[in-house]
Amino acid sequence: MRTTEELQGFRRKWEMAQAWLDESDASVLEAMFNGTLMAPHRIIDPLRTNRFRPSVAAARRTSIWNGGVDSWYVASGNGVVSTQTGQYPAISWTADDGRTVSYRPDSGLEWNAAAAGNTLYPNGSLKADGKARKSRVDPILPGETLTASVWLKTTGTGQGTFLLAKVAADLTPSVATTQTFSNTAWQRLSLTYTAPSDGSVIGVFPYFTASADTLNLHIGPGQLEEGTTPTQWQAGYGAPEVAITQLNSVSPRHPLVTMNLTIQEL
Repeated sequence: MRTTEELQGFRRKWEMAQAWLDESDASVLEAMFNGTLMAPHRIIDPLRTNRFRPSVAAARRTSIWNGGVDSWYVASGNGVVSTQTGQYPAISWTADDGRTVSYRPDSGLEWNAAAAGNTLYPNGSLKADGKARKSRVDPILPGETLTASVWLKTTGTGQGTFLLAKVAADLTPSVATTQTFSNTAWQRLSLTYTAPSDGSVIGVFPYFTASADTLNLHIGPGQLEEGTTPTQWQAGYGAPEVAITQLNSVSPRHPLVTMNLTIQEL
């Protein structure tokens, strides 16, 4: 028997009007549209909680690309990253009618550290020169407070550290906040960080380090969200890459203009 599957891409589109702009403000949108400021850009979707990319929000080994690690990458030293199946923490919520609804992810990620000090990053977060890759950084607004959380457990011996990197405007990453762990049962760890109000930090990304070569880290769902308390997990897409595909303007009150935009997820 032959089975045919149809795979459909899911892309969002936004249409909005920016009213009463002066020439300087309007020129920024024009620069984004005509390629002076090159796409992809990022938009923070207020209807989505989780700003992590889906491959980070649900960590797993998903293909043969980059040695089979297209979502997470051992950035220093060696180590084995593999998909693990088992009893992962349930994602549950209360429905409108009061029922408790839940499901369990089918798989997560296991990292067998090969040496103390090895690090595990979301793939693509760092370039060869040590700078962050802008399209792989999760955006943060000036003065905004974000909380990163992840379900994890350990087997073997040794501790791990859950870290949140902050990325400067020149794409230099540095440590924002950390938490060590050695729990052998599933636990949701969280890190909270507030960006400076001057715009000197443009984004963040999570990563892990190991204190011993015998540490096995099991990673489940992760979330990056506004506020100080982790909430119900969602599957990511909260800060997608986009491009402005249509732009026009009217001037109901010269010299101010109203710009009408169509923004398409890439």
